[in-house]
Amino acid sequence: LYMKEIRRHPVRVGIFLLIVAAGICFSILVHFMNEKRLQREQLEIIASGVPVIEEKEVTVVVGGYAELHIPGNEKPITWDSSDWDVCSMDYRKTDYARVYGIKPGTVTITLKLRDGKSAERCTVHVVELPAMDEEYIKVSSGSSFTVNLKGNSLPVEWSSSDPHIELADSDETSATFLTSGRGNGKIFATIQHATVSCDIGVEKLLKICVVDNRWGDCGAVVKYFNRKGIATDFVYSQYVDLNKYDALIVPGGCDIHASWWGEPQDPRAPDLDWYKDSLQLQLIKKFYAAKKPIFGICRGAQLINIALGGSLYQHILGHRTRPRRYTSVTAPGLMHDVYGETVFTWQFHHQAVKRLGLGLKVTMMAPDGTVEAIEHKKRMIYGTQWHPESTGEDGWKLFAGFFHRVRMSTTFG
Repeated sequence: LYMKEIRRHPVRVGIFLLIVAAGICFSILVHFMNEKRLQREQLEIIASGVPVIEEKEVTVVVGGYAELHIPGNEKPITWDSSDWDVCSMDYRKTDYARVYGIKPGTVTITLKLRDGKSAERCTVHVVELPAMDEEYIKVSSGSSFTVNLKGNSLPVEWSSSDPHIELADSDETSATFLTSGRGNGKIFATIQHATVSCDIGVEKLLKICVVDNRWGDCGAVVKYFNRKGIATDFVYSQYVDLNKYDALIVPGGCDIHASWWGEPQDPRAPDLDWYKDSLQLQLIKKFYAAKKPIFGICRGAQLINIALGGSLYQHILGHRTRPRRYTSVTAPGLMHDVYGETVFTWQFHHQAVKRLGLGLKVTMMAPDGTVEAIEHKKRMIYGTQWHPESTGEDGWKLFAGFFHRVRMSTTFG
């Protein structure tokens, strides 16, 4: 079809091709002439001794600054901007000036001699300071984590507030840090002397000891904590390296022999295990002497009370039937911090705290006056007569509060 048109109108086609060729040649000529003109102007500026800006285009973040360099200049100069609301300048030096970002926008900066003659121009792009993806990051001690900057393409300097948070790798958009301690810190990203930060909470990897002489009585508790990410060991001997563990958990189980607090045994409490009593009481006393945190569940709370010189009601009625609502009745403590005034509890016991052990206080009571939770006044020692591990996420809140206090009991290092 095209060939037919060319044969029919050869003159028209020839004229069209000549026009296209002329347009291309003209464009090339104009570009070449502009390049020559710019080179000639540059040579004239250099020959006349007029200062030259090294940077023709820069990007500045809001709150930061970039430098424009005028190599070898010693003449008094001044600067002008197409919009001083977008950026400001500090040009007290003769060989460089600082451009400060005020708000996003693009402006033209003109360098002038003191006689008002224009010399050089530079385009300045002011952009928002990039933000981090997260304002707060929670990590475990001994692990690595990555912090990201949204859409950043400028050089960035990464740092942390603590030597136990070490920079491992970084680029313009992200940085990876390694942790070796615990506590709270900050990560800083500095771009053109403007800084953005995020908070870091480094928690210790806890190691918990659950003491019992039979797996059947404590296995569910050990599995429960392991599922929640708490490293837990089942310990069945009094010979324990306390340095390996951060806290002791004493689980529920059978009745406790009344001889431990100097009373005759009630025949209505026949489910006894003397060796279990002895083992768990010894571990409670060892952890107490080492000033390590202890949490007792049901029988475990009763043993804490006995270990500190208290006594028990050997047989009570009405606490093996159904969940009930209990009310916190004492000064603020762990129970009150987690649950406030009331909480539904799952109970299965017929012994309870009678005389409080040394240093303990009641933090929760049943409507009939039965003690449902105890806490040490000065130490991280807690006990619940009910079973938090059997009440789902509501119960986990209590253990999470306990483990948080254990982690935060020391700072970095």
